[in-house]
Amino acid sequence: MNGDKMNRITSSASYLVLFVMSGCALLGSKSLTPSPGMRGRMVDNVYVSPKETFRLRIPPLSKTGAKMRDEVPSEGTLLLTLSDDLCREFIVSERPGILGDRTIEAWVDQNIVEPLKASGVKVSESKALKTRLGPVVTLRYPVTAGAPCVQTTVKQGKKVETKPDAEVGWYVFYHSGSFYRLIYVLGVGPEIKDSWFIRRAPVETVLAQFADGFEIIRQEK
Repeated sequence: MNGDKMNRITSSASYLVLFVMSGCALLGSKSLTPSPGMRGRMVDNVYVSPKETFRLRIPPLSKTGAKMRDEVPSEGTLLLTLSDDLCREFIVSERPGILGDRTIEAWVDQNIVEPLKASGVKVSESKALKTRLGPVVTLRYPVTAGAPCVQTTVKQGKKVETKPDAEVGWYVFYHSGSFYRLIYVLGVGPEIKDSWFIRRAPVETVLAQFADGFEIIRQEK
C-alpha cells in the first residue's frame, strides 16, 4: 500500500472518530430537559440523589426528546426516570426496607416475581448475579403494549394512537437499609425510531451498562 493511500485511509478514520465523538458530546445532561422542581442535582453528566445516597452517570440519550424527572411517590422512596425519543425509559427506584435473614433472591421472588406473575406477566428470566454492587437479581420479561411511547396511525381517516410492546429488564439489590431497582424499558417494533450511534438492545447489555453508571455514595443517616 503506497503512502498517499495510507494517509487517505488514516484521515478518513480520524474524521469518523471525530464525527462520532462530536455526536456523543451531544448526549447526556446537555440534551436533558429536567422536570420543574427536581429534587436531586446534576454535576456535569451525573445525577446526585437529594440525600446524596447515590449517584448515576446519565446513560447515552438521544439529543432530542430526552427528559428526566425525580419524585417521591411515598415516604422515603425516590423514583428517578429518564426517557428519550427512541422509545426507551431508564428507572432508578430507592426504597427503604429490611431484608433481614432472607436472601435477595427470596425477597425478589416474593415481592416482585410473584406479583408480576399474578398480573399475567411471564417472567422469561430471573437469576442471581455477583456484581460490584453486591448480590443482584436480574429479571427480564415482555409486556404487551407496555412501551414508554405511542405510535400514531390513520385508520378510516382517523388518527389512532397505540402503545407498542416492550421488553423490560431489572436489576434488584439491597444496600444499607434500602432496596434498589434499576429498570430498563425498551419499546419494540418495526416502526420505532432507531439510532446508529446509541445502543438500544439487547436489553441485558444496555441494562448492564446502565448499572455500571450507578454508585452508592453513603448510607443515609
